Amino acid sequence: MNRYTLLVCLVSCMSVLPAAYSEGQPQSETSTNLLPFGRDGQIKMLYDCRQRPQSVFLNDRLYIVYNGDTEPRKSGKGKSYPMLITYDPQDRSFSKPVRLSQKNSSDHHYCPIIWADTSDNLHVLFGCHKTPGTHLVSKHTVKGAAKIAWQQGPQIAPKLSYEQDGLAFHHW
Repeated sequence: MNRYTLLVCLVSCMSVLPAAYSEGQPQSETSTNLLPFGRDGQIKMLYDCRQRPQSVFLNDRLYIVYNGDTEPRKSGKGKSYPMLITYDPQDRSFSKPVRLSQKNSSDHHYCPIIWADTSDNLHVLFGCHKTPGTHLVSKHTVKGAAKIAWQQGPQIAPKLSYEQDGLAFHHW
């Protein structure tokens, strides 16, 4: 079996076994209400398996990047902006969404990715499609704050598409 097949089997077993061997009702009640956060998105606004990660949990807060705030067009393919929103799991609330750039695009390749470095600085990369894209780095160590000041980060590569942190970039 290849690694992918093993992973699928493992995930399937992990999701089925707890239900099969549980005794009665769960010990604690949890809310299953959905909390929407992305508005006016575009195709692949949040997840494309070739572009990841699009969220990072750092210092008790979840930071999520996505394509949103789309301006509709007659063709139906609107132009969207790279966006950041944070989620506080303690009070189950989202921050207000923030545009990371004033440049918009209808190309889903421009979707942002996010990661944290060992100093707890956040990095966001977006606008990549056979271009270097835009690399932003938080100006200060992120300590669970919803609001972040950004500065331009170093160029990662002369050209790339389908950006992924921790994996090989696809150079063109």
